Amino acid sequence: MNVDASSLPENAADLKAIVISLAASHAGLKEKEQTYQSRIEYLEERIRLLQNELFGRKTEKLPPEDRDQLPLFNEVEIEKEARDNDVSDGASQNSGHTEEQNYKKKQEVCLCQEGTI
Repeated sequence: MNVDASSLPENAADLKAIVISLAASHAGLKEKEQTYQSRIEYLEERIRLLQNELFGRKTEKLPPEDRDQLPLFNEVEIEKEARDNDVSDGASQNSGHTEEQNYKKKQEVCLCQEGTI
């Protein structure tokens, strides 16, 4: 409500009505402001969560306490390396065999392990 000072009424009742209408208008605006402010806070939180999901810590990265326990699950690889070392040691000890025979033995071992050299 636009009120010009020169157009204000002189009696108290009319002035009181104008003040009441301005107070009601002010209360309505305060209520809208609260609604908008809560919506802004919600959207800012949503943006923060989405940015964290997009740019934050990835699931592939492990926390430091879990990195130390990962080698515990490499038992299969350690056993395979041990077998490979045993095979290569056995091949080098057979000096009576030719290179071709050693190669064939290694290939047979690898085929048993589902792979070739």
